[in-house]
Amino acid sequence: MLNIRITNRAQNTLAALFVSITIVVFGFLIMNVVYLTAISSTVDRISSENNIDSESYRQFSNSLENEKRRLSFAALVMDIKNVLEIYRPNTGGMNYMDFAYLIASESFEKGIDPYLVLAVIKTESSFRRHVVSNKGAVGFMQVLPGTAFYVSDMHDNINLENRSDLFDPQKNIRVGISYLAYLLNKYDNQKYALIAYNMGPGNLQKQIRSGGNVSEKYYRAVMTNYERILRISNRTS
Repeated sequence: MLNIRITNRAQNTLAALFVSITIVVFGFLIMNVVYLTAISSTVDRISSENNIDSESYRQFSNSLENEKRRLSFAALVMDIKNVLEIYRPNTGGMNYMDFAYLIASESFEKGIDPYLVLAVIKTESSFRRHVVSNKGAVGFMQVLPGTAFYVSDMHDNINLENRSDLFDPQKNIRVGISYLAYLLNKYDNQKYALIAYNMGPGNLQKQIRSGGNVSEKYYRAVMTNYERILRISNRTS
């Protein structure tokens, strides 16, 4: 019994230490972003006041901006990782930091809010990797195989050979984000894009043409999860 109590106490201590380290690292990244923003603002002001327009200044300014973006992205990855640790998805051997990086980088590449992607995953699968819907949609982002192969054919970095590939977290996330980006671009309307993600663009177009009311139930569910995830991240919409 004594050994068990000591082990549990040690585990609790390690868990508390890990949380403390995560908070410190995340705080350090945020402080660096704020610091670099302040430096950049000061340099811009001095440049404006002294009418500086030299190549060296432009290089320095670009370097500061690149460092700000790098640190902001690192802070975002840490933030997504913290969200994942709450929902605890089965990522098939990927650690949460790598999975967070995947979601952040794919979202940024496609110009999508990564927190919206997290909200779609929560709504579609509750972060369950192996779930299959009664219509055959697969994995984290619940993508239909036909849709997945269509998306795969449009992107060189996505290679799908069969339906089971959609259980692979990396391929599922890449396909799902690419498809969501396609719909956002197609409709230029977040509400319709999300509804189309759920019911399919063809079915949405039929409802719009028929003049009937388009159900917003799925859209509201995604936005509810979006607000919840923002609160978890101490952000506001």
